Amino acid sequence: MDENLIVRLEEEKIVTATFRRLAVRKRRKLFEAVIGCVAARPFERVTLDNLAAGAGVSKGSLIQYFTTKENLLLFAAELAADEYHAFCDSYFAREQAVRVRERLEKFFEAHFDYWHKAGAGFRFYIRLRYESGGSAAERFGEDMAGLQYHHLAAIIRRGVDTGEIRRDLGLDHITFVFLAILEELTREYAVASKQSRQADIRGHSARLIALVLDGVRGKTASRTAMPGSP
Repeated sequence: MDENLIVRLEEEKIVTATFRRLAVRKRRKLFEAVIGCVAARPFERVTLDNLAAGAGVSKGSLIQYFTTKENLLLFAAELAADEYHAFCDSYFAREQAVRVRERLEKFFEAHFDYWHKAGAGFRFYIRLRYESGGSAAERFGEDMAGLQYHHLAAIIRRGVDTGEIRRDLGLDHITFVFLAILEELTREYAVASKQSRQADIRGHSARLIALVLDGVRGKTASRTAMPGSP
C-alpha cells in the first residue's frame, strides 16, 4: 500500500491521521471490506454496519478513520486504481512482444487475466465504472480510463514509429478506438459465463484488434505481413 497515496488521501481529507497510523494489514482489511461489500450490492445499499462487520471493526472506528461512508468508497476507489496502475507498470516492465498487433493482443489478454484473478475486485470495478454515479465513480472512471489510454497510446505510438501504422492518422483517434474496444470487451467479459469468457473474449479481442489494424496498416506492416495472416 503506497504511503505517498495514503498521505495524499489524508491531505484531501478522504482518510484521517488516525487511519494513516494504522498498520498496513489493518488498512488492507478495510480496503478489502469495502471492495467485498460494494461488489455484493450497490453502494447506496451498503451500510456502515455492513462495512464494519466486513472489516472487523466498530462503526465508530470507521467514522474515526474516514468521517463519512462516501470517503470509504473514495478510499477504496483510489487504492483499486493504484493497484491497476501497479499491474500495468509491472506488465510493461517485462513485456517482450515487438509487433504492434502482438503487443495489443497480449496487453488485452493481461488485462482480462488481471480481472480474472481479482474476483470481488472485478465486480467492484464494474459497479463503479458502469453502474454507479457520484464523485467517487466519476473519479475512478477517469483514473482507470486515463491509465488505459496512456499505455495504449504508447503501443500505438511505437507502431507509428516502426511504420506498422500509417503516420497520417491521428494518434489520439486510433488510441480512443482501442480504448473503446477494451471497455466494450470488459463489459462483455463481465456478463459472460466463467466457462466461456476467457477463450471467447481472447478470440473476440484478437479479431477486433486485427480488424482495426488492417484499416490503419502502414507500409512496413504491408511489406512484412506473413502469407495467410489476418
